Amino acid sequence: MSPTTAFVGQPVTAQWSVDWGNQVCFIVVSIVGPGLSKEVAQSGTTTVVPAAPGTAAYRLEISSPHGTRTLRTRTLTVLPLQRMPSVAAARNADGRLELAMSDDADRVVHGNQTAPSGGLDTWIDAGNNPSAYSVAAETNADGRVEIFGTDRSGQIFHSCRPRRDPAGGRRGRRSAAA
Repeated sequence: MSPTTAFVGQPVTAQWSVDWGNQVCFIVVSIVGPGLSKEVAQSGTTTVVPAAPGTAAYRLEISSPHGTRTLRTRTLTVLPLQRMPSVAAARNADGRLELAMSDDADRVVHGNQTAPSGGLDTWIDAGNNPSAYSVAAETNADGRVEIFGTDRSGQIFHSCRPRRDPAGGRRGRRSAAA
């Protein structure tokens, strides 16, 4: 088996060769294991795609009218898939993309394009959000991007930047002079 450790769903190659000399009558070669049980040629390769984490044993067997014998057993360690980060993007009122991502520690980080069709600025912690397993983003009618997400227990959270007022400040925040 190559490789001998794989993630769930990752193809693995099984290769074999059986030499039984001049005895070609009534001998069947098979590979048997989780999700695989088939007759095969005297030598060759086949692809195995493990479906569940754990340890999977694959046997190379020969069968004849006198019985079945296991020639070789190979063990495959199957690892669960690592969680990919959840990423969401939406275009804001001035045409820049805003991105939100739930990282491997379930923190929500946020990034913006520096200009429409431009590069991304630095990712920053989105702040005040509970841990998030998944995120989604949508542009609302006034062009602000709203971020929605769920934590591992299914609780929903929502985040949106305050609306800018015509004077350039942000509504909903007190000024330092107030």
